[in-house]
Amino acid sequence: MPDSDSEVLRNPYSRRKFYATCFVTTIALVCIRYFVLPVIFQNGAEIKTHPYSAISSLLDNFIVALISSIVTTGILLWLTPSVKEMAEITVVKPGRELKIILSEDSKDCGEFWYRGHTAKWTRTVTLPALAKEARGDRSTKNIYIIVLDPGSDASCRLLANLDHSRNPAIAIPDRLKFIKQELMATILTAYLWKEREPLLNIHVSLNNKFSLFRVDLFSRSVIVTRSSPDESAIRYSSKSDFYRAFKQDLFVTFQQAKRLPDIDAEGTNFDNLTEHTARALLSKIGIDTTVITDEELKKITDKIKAGEAPY
Repeated sequence: MPDSDSEVLRNPYSRRKFYATCFVTTIALVCIRYFVLPVIFQNGAEIKTHPYSAISSLLDNFIVALISSIVTTGILLWLTPSVKEMAEITVVKPGRELKIILSEDSKDCGEFWYRGHTAKWTRTVTLPALAKEARGDRSTKNIYIIVLDPGSDASCRLLANLDHSRNPAIAIPDRLKFIKQELMATILTAYLWKEREPLLNIHVSLNNKFSLFRVDLFSRSVIVTRSSPDESAIRYSSKSDFYRAFKQDLFVTFQQAKRLPDIDAEGTNFDNLTEHTARALLSKIGIDTTVITDEELKKITDKIKAGEAPY
C-alpha cells in the first residue's frame, strides 16, 4: 500500500469511512449473489445453462478478494509504523520550491538556528518573518546565528574561491570584500532586530571554520543547503534522528565559535542607521572597523535598508 494511502487510513475518520464503505460493499455483493441472482434465474435447469454460473463465480471471487484486501490492509496498518513516526528525509528542488519550504517551515517556530556563510536569506527573509510572528502572537523567539567571521581572511577566502570556481568571471579580491560586507550587514541587522523587537532573543557567533553546507533549523525541520542557489537541498523532519543530531552539532559549534556580546543597540535602529552609527555599533559589538572605510560602510547600510532580494 503506498505511503500516502497508508497515511490517509491512519486518520481515524478516514479509516472508519474506509471500513464502512468496504462493509456496505461486501453486504451488497453478498445480497446480489445469494438473493438477487437466484430470483432472476429461477429455473434450475436455466441456471446451469445460463450466464448465472459465470456471474456468480465472478461475484464469489470479487467478494473473497475484497474481504482479503480488508484483512490485509488492517494487518499492514497494525504492523507498519506511521511514516510520521519514521525519519523523514526529503530532497528539495532549488529555486522556488526551496524558498517556499524555507518560508513555510519558519512559521510557528519558537527556536531557530542558522549556521553557514553570510546568512543573507536569514537576514532578509527569516528574521523579518519571525519578528512579524512574534509581534502578532506576543511569543518569544530564540534565535542563534552562526556566520563566518569577517575578520578571518582564511575562511572568507575559501567561500570567495568557491564562488570563483563556479563563475571564473568573479574576481576573488572583489568577492572577498563583498563577502565581508555581507557578513557585517548580517551582524548589524541581527542587533537592529534585537533593538526593534524585544521578543526576539538573538544570539550571534562568528565561525572561522568554513563548510560547504548551510543549516537552517526550525521547530519543525532542519534544511541543509549549499552556497549555490542552483543546488538541491535536503530537509529532515523534526521527528528524524538527524534533526536531533544537527541541533546538538549546532549547539556545539555555537559554543566553540566566537560569541558576540548580548548587548542592545541603544537607540540605533533601521531608521537612523548611517555609516557613523553603524561603525559605532560594530565597534561596541567587538568588530574591528579600522579596516572598513566610510564608503564601504555606506554600502553596507544601504544594503540593510534596501532589504535586497536574498538571491
